[in-house]
Amino acid sequence: MWRRAVCCVAVFAVLMRLRRGRRGAVAVRHAPAALRVVAGLARFAEYAKQQVYRPPWWLVGAIPQTVWAEVPPPRAGDAGVLSRLLPWHRGAPRAAGFDEEVLPMPAAAFPAGSPMQCCPNAVPEGVVRLNWYQTPGDGPAVVVCPGLTSSSESGYVRQLCAHLAARGYRPVVYQPRGVGGDVATPFLYSAGYTHDVRRALAHVRAQLPAGVKVYGLGTSLGGNYLTKYAGEEGGACLLDALCNLAGPVDCAASMRHFDESAYGKHLFNPLLAGSLQKVRRRAEGAFARASAAERRGVDMDAARRARTVRAFDAAATAKMMGCRDVDHYYDSASCMHVLHALRRPTLFLHAENDPIVPARLLPHDRIAESSYVISLVSPEGAHSMTWPTGPGAAPWAVAVVDEFFRTVGGHA
Repeated sequence: MWRRAVCCVAVFAVLMRLRRGRRGAVAVRHAPAALRVVAGLARFAEYAKQQVYRPPWWLVGAIPQTVWAEVPPPRAGDAGVLSRLLPWHRGAPRAAGFDEEVLPMPAAAFPAGSPMQCCPNAVPEGVVRLNWYQTPGDGPAVVVCPGLTSSSESGYVRQLCAHLAARGYRPVVYQPRGVGGDVATPFLYSAGYTHDVRRALAHVRAQLPAGVKVYGLGTSLGGNYLTKYAGEEGGACLLDALCNLAGPVDCAASMRHFDESAYGKHLFNPLLAGSLQKVRRRAEGAFARASAAERRGVDMDAARRARTVRAFDAAATAKMMGCRDVDHYYDSASCMHVLHALRRPTLFLHAENDPIVPARLLPHDRIAESSYVISLVSPEGAHSMTWPTGPGAAPWAVAVVDEFFRTVGGHA
């Protein structure tokens, strides 16, 4: 009986490898002018065309690939028994800790007619957090902007940081208001609010020696607002290059898919809505103490009852951002409106089988308007943000991101 079972597993593995061999090639898209405008991009495009992503044979389908990304890497000081019991601990770089910096955000005002979208006329003071990865050396910094409610404690964020550090980078995880701590004023973050990350990037620049490269890496929701920031800044962007891993570009289209797809409706929507409730609980006291004008019409009772991301955004996020309604919020938050204004090399990396932000939703016509964007689409990888390759191995996304930064950023 056991021989038959082993044979079945072996045949299944071979079939999965053959299937991935046929479907692993990466599609590369960019504006024709991009190869002339961005130094090094032609070389990266040739590299990208040769890439093939094949997940491990046992990660079959979108859900396992997405869930695997949450498996954290081994931490420094893990006992040897873990390396024997947990196969992903063998050969993987040990994840260091983080030094947390609490960064005050002064109140800010934006006059009528301001070009910033998805931003109210006035933003109260607050705090964000920068978690500096504990790694020696003075290599290029990578500011990591995680997805919705994710933080430096998320498995995929720790994976990215550990493997980036192993390649000589210094990761810094940006955590917006409401993530990783209590909220002092009635204002949270969103898919399109960029002023806090703008100020945080200026602070990161000021802490580093002159000449050190600073790159940006946004995952999921963080990929959208990081790209939106870069487009709003144009030539004044503080990043030398940036990557958007599995992030929305058209938030309205992504949310429609999220609401209507089976995975979104029955699995990811309830999960993420539950995570938003944790953020709401941190902010509840601040909203209770605030005046009606300071609350901006936010309905905390409706937010408390929300069982979907859209319902939460309609009750709270859209009103905080000064938007007419939730549809106006999703449209104004989308980074696709500023792609034409980008002046820094930008990599989009998405998967066709992503259950949350599938690559078919990318606005390729808008991408073609930018001479600074190159888009890579793999058949598989799902919403992992890492594109896993197996226990202990560096995620495929890290290798691609590293090649992109080295090629267009020019660091050794």
